[in-house]
Amino acid sequence: MTNDTLKTNVHNKLAFEPGLNSNTINVSIENGIVTLSGTVRTFFEKKLAERAVQNVRGVKGVVEELKVDFGSTTQRSDKEIAEAAVRTLEWDVVIPKDKIQVTVENGEIRLTGEVTQQYQKEKAYHDVRSLYGVKNIFNYIEIKSSVSSQEISKEIMREFQRNAVLDAKNVQVQTEGSRVILKGKVRSWAEFSEAKKAAWSVPGVTEVKEELSIVYL
Repeated sequence: MTNDTLKTNVHNKLAFEPGLNSNTINVSIENGIVTLSGTVRTFFEKKLAERAVQNVRGVKGVVEELKVDFGSTTQRSDKEIAEAAVRTLEWDVVIPKDKIQVTVENGEIRLTGEVTQQYQKEKAYHDVRSLYGVKNIFNYIEIKSSVSSQEISKEIMREFQRNAVLDAKNVQVQTEGSRVILKGKVRSWAEFSEAKKAAWSVPGVTEVKEELSIVYL
C-alpha cells in the first residue's frame, strides 16, 4: 500500500469517527508510521483519534502529537478538575476505595497509588479522561500481586486460545516474574492490541513488553 493510499484511508477513518472533528487534524505518513498533529477540543478526542488510526489496515505505528485546545467555554481550574476526578473515581465500584490519589497541575492529571489488576488501573484512566479541562493524564498507578510466573504464562496462553481474533500459535509468551514478553507475528494492529489486552487481563501481570511484528496478509 502506498503512502498516498494509506493517507487517504486514514483521513477517511478520522472523518467517519463519531464524536471526532477531523478538520483540525493533520496527517503525515512515512513507511506505514502515521503522525497526527494539529488540535482537538478534548483529551478524549485526542485518544479517540489515535485509536481510530491504529485500526486502519496498513498502519504500523502511530505518533500522536495532537494538542488540546478547549477554547474559552470549557476552561476549568486545577482544583475543579481534581474535585471532579476524585468524585468520578469514588463512584466507580471497580476502583478500590482510598487506593488511588489524584494531583492536577496545569490541566494535567497524575494518578498514583496501588491496585491488584491492570483493568483497575485502566479503568481509573478511562474514568477521568473525558472530564472537561483535562489536557493530559499520567497514570502512575502500580500493580501489586503475588501470582507465580508459571500461573501467569499458562493463563495467558489459555486466554489467547479463547480469543477469536488471535492466532495463538503465532504468539509466544515469556515471563520474568510478573513481567510478560510477547513475541511472534500478528496479522494486524487490531490483533496486536488484542494480544496485549489479553496478556494484561490475567491477574498478577505488572508489565507487558511487546516484541511482535505486524505482517499484513
